[in-house]
Amino acid sequence: MLRLGEGGGPVVVVHDQVGCPTYTGHLAVGLLRLIDSGSYGIHHMAAEGSCSWYEFALEIFRQAEVVTRVMASTSDMMERPAKRPANSVLISRRSAPIKLPTWQRGLSDYLARREEPEEEARKKRSSASRRQPMLDLHSPEPEEIDGEEKPEGEEDGKDAA
Repeated sequence: MLRLGEGGGPVVVVHDQVGCPTYTGHLAVGLLRLIDSGSYGIHHMAAEGSCSWYEFALEIFRQAEVVTRVMASTSDMMERPAKRPANSVLISRRSAPIKLPTWQRGLSDYLARREEPEEEARKKRSSASRRQPMLDLHSPEPEEIDGEEKPEGEEDGKDAA
């Protein structure tokens, strides 16, 4: 989006497809929490909130302070090799799901990391003692994460994910 926006021409984005843009750095922290929890089963983990691709593009340009014209389109108007779902929002049915920050916060954290000087980013990546990204999601106790009891005979750490 940033390359398109800085290209000078208008950016055309669909407004009839909704999802949960999720920053991989936040997802990585959520996955580490899941691994540490010993929980099992299917987990849906995505950023808090949802938006259309059009709304996402507007927010990208707003946060990045890129001035460009953004035009809304429908999926039918855009020629794409594969049909995309109108709604791809992930919702967890667990009583106490692992929650990630909002998609707006994810975008902000991504843009901040993107602007980091390469030397500083390389130092962070080379340090095995640091987990990227440094985000405290106030991890609850493992029993609170999935809200389900394990069936008899299941042992911690041996459950299929």
